[in-house]
Order: sequence, then structure tokens, then C-alpha cells
Amino acid sequence: MSGNGDIHAGHRQRMKERFLANGLEGFSQHEAIELMLYYAIPRRDVNELSHRLIERFGSYNAVFDADYEDLLSVEGIGENAAILFKLMAASWRKYALNDGEKPFLYDSPQKIGNYAARLFIGASVEKLYVMLFDNKMMLLDTVKIAEGAVNSVSAPPRVFVEKAFKKNAASIVLIHNHPSGLPNASDDDICFTHNLKSVLKGVGIDLIDHVIVSGKYYKPIFGGLLGESHFASRANFAYDPNLDSNDIREADLAVAADVPYKGDKDS
Repeated sequence: MSGNGDIHAGHRQRMKERFLANGLEGFSQHEAIELMLYYAIPRRDVNELSHRLIERFGSYNAVFDADYEDLLSVEGIGENAAILFKLMAASWRKYALNDGEKPFLYDSPQKIGNYAARLFIGASVEKLYVMLFDNKMMLLDTVKIAEGAVNSVSAPPRVFVEKAFKKNAASIVLIHNHPSGLPNASDDDICFTHNLKSVLKGVGIDLIDHVIVSGKYYKPIFGGLLGESHFASRANFAYDPNLDSNDIREADLAVAADVPYKGDKDS
């Protein structure tokens, strides 16, 4: 037993030294997972477990995007390891959103698109956020409005009005994610967005756009401020112009002002 322990200890030390010398460059997916597991499972060989995680979820990123309960269902993963993966994903998201001096002035499509995509790092369920701006496009706040199942969130228009009034916002951008699939707007997305734009216009608030995020891609419903094709700086988040566009028609407009956003049933 002591011999095996010495072997594992030596292997772990070499892995740590590799990381300190070169970061994760040259590490395979399972090796990077294995290195992280050292800090949740200190006294057991976790090489096989790292392979098992990649096989179960399909990719490195998918391990961190997995639900807590799904992680626990993998043989060999306990509470500490499952929390570690969720903590890492949440930490990356927080780091990305606060990278250097936070750009409070969102005067370009790239800034809004990058920010929108970063909000959902590690997200495995659908979430709905609103970015609140003053009349110079200075970001006042970003507020989570709702969180639902993999393909469903819900919020009535009055919630957006209340959040905007609370911060004296002149304009807003809606952001929600499709945890799986493409960042294409559903009929529900389009109807709700037009309805909400009408409601907000009535109280003097401009709904600039509704951005849908899926993985590293994002796509606006209106186009407008975010309508140009571009690649984001310092990240791989990109507007994808090749995805099927969604025609916006008068028939898509909702009639009642109190129709809640119900998310996507088939996203």
C-alpha cells in the first residue's frame, strides 16, 4: 500500500509541476480533470475517474456544465468533488465578468455580446437576465429575472418595469440562454419580446434587444445594436450569422401586456 501511495504521490507532484511550469497547455482533457480532482479526493488514484467523467458527459466543458445531482451519480464522485466542479464553473464566470476594469460603458456590440455569453458559463438550466442602462449606455446593473428548467423560464412584464424603475434605467437588454441547441429565437421568444418592447415604450423605457446565448454563440432577435457579425475580443464568444434567421412579422406581436415570458418549449 505504501508503495502505491508513493507512486501516486510522485505522479501527482509531477502533474502539479507541469501545471506550474506551463499552465494547462499540453494537458489532455482528462489530465486537467484529474489535476482538479486531487483537491477533492486527496488519497485515491483519480485517473480512471477523470476518464469516466469525460465519457459520461462527453467533453471537458460538459463536466463543469453538468448538474450537481448528475455529477453525484457518477461512481467515485462525492459531495466535495461535485461542489468543486460547480465552484470552478461559477468562479470562471465571475472572473470573466470582472476581468480587469469592468467596462461599464457598453457602446459596442462586442461588449454586450461578450458580457451576455459570459453570464452563462457553467449554466445547465435556462436563465433570464436584464441589463439596465442609463441614456448613455452606461451599465447600471444586471439582474437575474428568472431561472427554470433546461428549457423553461417565466416572468411577467411588470417585473422588468419594476427593475428598470428601481435603477432609473433608460433602456434595457434582455439576455437568456439555450443550455442545449442553437441560439435561435422561438415563437414564444419573439412574441414576448415584441410585447415587452411595447409595454416598456409606454412607460418611457427602450428595449434595445433580446440576446439569446448558446455555448459560445449569441444571437439577437431584433438585430439593431447587435445585428452585425463579429468575433469577440479576448474570447471565443461570437455572433453566428449563419444560423437560420427568424422573420419578425406583425402576427408575432403579442396582444395582452400581462403575458408572461414562458421560455422555450423546444429550444
